[in-house]
Amino acid sequence: MEHIHPDDLEDTLKRQQAGLASQEIYELEHRVLRHDDVYRTFAVRVTPVQDEIGMRHGWLGLHTDITERKEAERLAERLRAQAEEFALRIAMQDEEIQRANRIKDEFIANMSHELRTR
Repeated sequence: MEHIHPDDLEDTLKRQQAGLASQEIYELEHRVLRHDDVYRTFAVRVTPVQDEIGMRHGWLGLHTDITERKEAERLAERLRAQAEEFALRIAMQDEEIQRANRIKDEFIANMSHELRTR
């Protein structure tokens, strides 16, 4: 537990206690400090080990390093947000171009009218 990121420790303990109390499979994600002082994100799945009559004899836990997947998800989210912002800017520019074209068309129509009436 001393290697779990401080921000993840409380949730990890709560989920672990709830899983142990319910005697059911539980899952969670948390960051774990590696030997080189770098935190990696892990998906955790813990399953009770039972015999054929349902007596629990222990727990089987699996820690899977999902750091790259989480980083890819964060990058994808940032790119999606940037794409939305870019699309919004383009839409705003299109509106400005259309407005400028309307002003230009009104100006030409007014000038044309002035020239015909003189």
